[in-house]
This record gives sequence, structure tokens and C-alpha cells, in this order.
Amino acid sequence: MILAECPDCWLKQANKNKRCQCGCDLDKAKKSRRVKYYVGYREPGHKNMKKTCVGYSLDDARTLDGKYRALKRERPATLLHHKSKLTFSELIGWYLGLKSIQSLAMLPAVEAHLGRFKSAFGSTKVISLRKTDLENFQSELKAEGLSDSYVDQIIGSARSMVRKAFDDEMLGEEALRPFRLLKKLLKKSANVRNEVLSHPLFLQLQEGAPEHLRPILATAYYTGMRRGEILQLTWPKVDLDASRIVLAASDTKDGEPRTIPLPEELLKILKALPRVEGQEHVFLFRGLPLVDIRDGFRRACAKAGIPYGRNKVGGLTFHDLRHTYVTNMRRAGVAESVIMKITGHSTREMFDRYNFVDEADAEEAMEQFRTMIATRGIVPGHESRANETKSDQPANQDAEVEVDEELLETLTEEGG
Repeated sequence: MILAECPDCWLKQANKNKRCQCGCDLDKAKKSRRVKYYVGYREPGHKNMKKTCVGYSLDDARTLDGKYRALKRERPATLLHHKSKLTFSELIGWYLGLKSIQSLAMLPAVEAHLGRFKSAFGSTKVISLRKTDLENFQSELKAEGLSDSYVDQIIGSARSMVRKAFDDEMLGEEALRPFRLLKKLLKKSANVRNEVLSHPLFLQLQEGAPEHLRPILATAYYTGMRRGEILQLTWPKVDLDASRIVLAASDTKDGEPRTIPLPEELLKILKALPRVEGQEHVFLFRGLPLVDIRDGFRRACAKAGIPYGRNKVGGLTFHDLRHTYVTNMRRAGVAESVIMKITGHSTREMFDRYNFVDEADAEEAMEQFRTMIATRGIVPGHESRANETKSDQPANQDAEVEVDEELLETLTEEGG
């Protein structure tokens, strides 16, 4: 950008200003060639603006400014020469040190993902990474027995880091290109789970769970909260009087604040929980916050006679309680937009992955369909056909019943 220096106070300011803060008439000073021009620009990774003095010629300032803009747009590597030796180890240190990343609820997972990436590419220069390198890395992780989903998560965290550096003008397009070209291992919707826990099975699971795990299971079942959100829950976020949990943006995976209503069943459980002086966490074990509940959940499943784990047919995972909540809310008639707001699903595609429709739902829908036809005799879009049929039939009870049955049979065939 072009800056104009006031001849009276030497303040450098936007060239479009007509009058300086000190009162100097800049337009008049420019005509008398008393204004000195500078071209300001920021190098990637630096907050402070650098200024190059051009002199008293506005045309020269415009020429130099145009060169800087073209250089930044067409040849970013020229401006980024001082970053050409940046390694992934250095980039990871910068990324994990950002306050916005430090405040993420999923920070431990990000650190774990980038740790794996660093073990493979820590000493590699960021701008020298190629698509083939990432493909080989995928194969190595798969050979270790990692799932397609987890491999994609590791590379996805590295991709987000590089994109952040690119957005901050620390890196050029060539650093981001390998990640854009790489294909994910997991096919779209390949890991969608259809496990939904019935209420009787949930009660069995509760009965077989250790005492300290029961309120955690209830919270997941009645609120649809994620495991990390539950384990990190503190009492200041729980409003028992208003029957709700209030999560700040820093508490959620998607970085959006949420308010979660509490049903009476869960409210009673939370009110009965003991509190430890000096400890704000809601869920404790021997006076300390819980970190890992996998063993307890596995034992609860075993006692309830429920298969455990996503690799078993009908196997249950803790995250399936979130699926269950979404499905139960939908079955209860709650608007999908409201459910998405409560659970923190930012996209309809992700919401649909959690909303399971089974045969019972289909049968209930057909029963509602039949009931509607029986009570109204017509369905939207078929009024004209029904009217035409009625006009051709005698006005008696038997004729009306025959028309309804014929229409029902036709609509049933059309609906498969």
C-alpha cells in the first residue's frame, strides 16, 4: 500500500487522506511536492509492516507498489525465501503454540496426530514434501495396523496446520498442494455406524457399570455430549436451577458454544453427585477427574451381555450413545434444526450420520400414512384424482370405501 508522510509532523498515513491529524492540508502539500511517499508491505510471518521510501513522486510509488503486489501474487516463493528452510518440526512447534490451538477441546488428539507426523517428517523441509511422500506415509501407517479413519485423522491434522500457515502467509501454495492432491483412505460414509441402544439395554448397561461410570453413561445417553465434553465438564458449566449445561466455544470440538437442556432423569442424578472441595470437575474417581473410561465401559458391556467395540458385529462404543440420543430426539418429534443446535452438528451431512432410521421407523411411517388416508380419504397431490373418482361413483358408503381402498393400493405400489 502507498503511504504519504506529512511534511509537518512526519506521520506516515494512507495516501487517500486529505488532511493530517495535525491539521496539515495534505492535498495542498502534494501539489507543492512537499509530501514524501513510502510503499508499505508485510512479509509472511511478520506482523510489522516494512516501508520503502520512494521519494516525492507518486508515480514512482505506484510503480513500486504494483511490483510488490505482482510479486506476492505470482512469485510467493521470492518473498518467502527466508522460510524455505522451515522444517515440519519447527512448523509443528509454531502451530501448537498458537492460543487458538491451545484452547481446542481436542488438543490432546491434535498433539498425538502431529507427533506421529513429526516422527516421519520432522526434519523434512515443508516446501520439499511431495504427494508421493504422503502416500508412502499412508501405507506405513496402514502396515502398523491403524484404521483408515485414524490415518486420515493424522494427515488431516497436518493438513490443517499447513493451511493455517498458508493463510498466515508463512507458506506458499507449493506447501499446501501435496495435501490437496492426496486422497483420503476412508471412503465417504464408510465408517457410518448404525448402532442405537434401546432404553432397556441402556438400563442393563447402567446396572452393569461401575458406580463412578453410571452418571457419565447417563449424561451421554440423555444429552448426546461427546466423551471429552463430559469428562471435562465442571460445575460452573452446570446450571441445576435452570436444568441445563452451558458449554463455551473452548469446550466444544467445533468451537461453537452450546446450551444443552437436562431432562428430569439426568437432573436427579447430577444433583445426587458428591462434590469434593477444591475440585470443580463433575465426574470424579477417588476424588480425581476421570481421564480414561474404556475399561469400565468394556466391563459394563460384558455384564450387560452387549458386544463391545466397533470391530464386532453389533458391538457398542461409547460414541454410540451420541447416535442414540440424536435418533431418540428425532423419534420424539424434535425438529432436526433444534437437535443439531443441541448436539453441535454444524452440517446436515454429519447429522445424518448420527440419525439412524430402522425398520421400526419405516413401519411407523407407513402406519401414519395409512391412518392419514383412512381419516382424510386423500393425500396431498391426489385431490383431483379423488374428486374425479367420486364424481363417477354413486353417492353411498360402499362406493366411498371402494375408492379409498383402490387409492391406498395404488399409492402403496407407487411407494414400493
